[in-house]
Amino acid sequence: MTLTLHLAPLMLCSLLFLEGCAVLHPEKKGRPPTNIPYGDQVAPGTPPESGGFFSRILHHSPRQSPPPKAAALRRIGTVTTVSNDGSYVIVELEAGVMVGTGASLLITATGGEPARLKVAELEFPYFVADIERGHPSPGDPVMQ
Repeated sequence: MTLTLHLAPLMLCSLLFLEGCAVLHPEKKGRPPTNIPYGDQVAPGTPPESGGFFSRILHHSPRQSPPPKAAALRRIGTVTTVSNDGSYVIVELEAGVMVGTGASLLITATGGEPARLKVAELEFPYFVADIERGHPSPGDPVMQ
């Protein structure tokens, strides 16, 4: 009698967790194959869907979160000088702003295409940056 009482919960759990058990899903046993129209066919290599409770939980894809938003650009300085050969600029930093050597910066000039800079040397409150792309002018805002 006590052995039966100990085995009853085990048997009940095994019946609940066995998805293909004929006792739980008698309607699946003799179901005829469905006819799928040509345009709605499943791609080769995809597993057939199972209607079982646990397969839906295990194969449930969580709601996708939206892609992260780009951080807003902030003004960090102003171009004071452009070299004669156009290879570097000198930028005056805004108060309380720090940049590191090798940082990539952007100049958003109103009249032309954006320019890209790379910080080369720091001498506060100025820094020298190599021009990687574009044609900055004195007075252009430098953004990070």
